[in-house]
Amino acid sequence: MPTLIIEGVGSFDVEKGTRLLNALVEHGGNPRYSCDGKAKCRDCRVEFINGELKKMTKAERARLKDKDVLGKYRLSCQCLVKKRYARQGIGFCCQKEERSIRLTQ
Repeated sequence: MPTLIIEGVGSFDVEKGTRLLNALVEHGGNPRYSCDGKAKCRDCRVEFINGELKKMTKAERARLKDKDVLGKYRLSCQCLVKKRYARQGIGFCCQKEERSIRLTQ
């Protein structure tokens, strides 16, 4: 099962297929969001530091392209936690806080 590691908060098992935004909210990641996961507000954007989730929804691509940040940010409401990650995991930062967050296997 994937593990979500939030600096200063802890490590949490996350079910495969969980939206990253939901995992962050549930486990104290304190992300910014306002559209309840509909890819409308872009407030839940995260910046990946190493690695990245590969699949992107059409809605996410359109919203990021519209603001000319495609390739720089991802919308956590549209990112699904997958089953396997590289050994070092995937690191990213939420826009609201500059804390380090990682997804690992």
